[in-house]
Amino acid sequence: MSGSKWKCGLGFLSILAVVIYFGVTGFKGAMMYYLEADELDPAIHTGKSVKVMGQVAEGSVEWLDHRRRVRFRLVGKLGKQVEVGLNSLAPDNFDEGRNVIVVGKYDGNKVTAKQVIVQCPSKYEAAEYDPTVASRGESESGIPARNRGTTVSDPSEGTR
Repeated sequence: MSGSKWKCGLGFLSILAVVIYFGVTGFKGAMMYYLEADELDPAIHTGKSVKVMGQVAEGSVEWLDHRRRVRFRLVGKLGKQVEVGLNSLAPDNFDEGRNVIVVGKYDGNKVTAKQVIVQCPSKYEAAEYDPTVASRGESESGIPARNRGTTVSDPSEGTR
């Protein structure tokens, strides 16, 4: 093989190695299991990246740097509390008593979060099915299903 073919092959292998490296590290982060706050164990999870679910403890939210950072406690279903620190802006709907998922690194005492995800409130649950509305061919709003999304023109418009 000539020198240029070796250089081309070496360049291709280098690019392939970089793509594989980023693919494996990204996949590993995506495969992280969710833990309840009660399941977080210093003997197992210290120094590791974690995703922890729980509820923001009432009275625990401490805003820092004009609301640019926040510290709070996460409470599990069994009552275990975990300290959390977020060094960036919290989501708009973040508040005490809300269910959240915290993504970050656990040092044995607290989670240094890089992301806090507020879980959706129950207002997004599906409405109950009403068979009487469906049998009349109407939507919940009372608009006949066949007329939704259509416009009705004035019949006299076309007769000038």
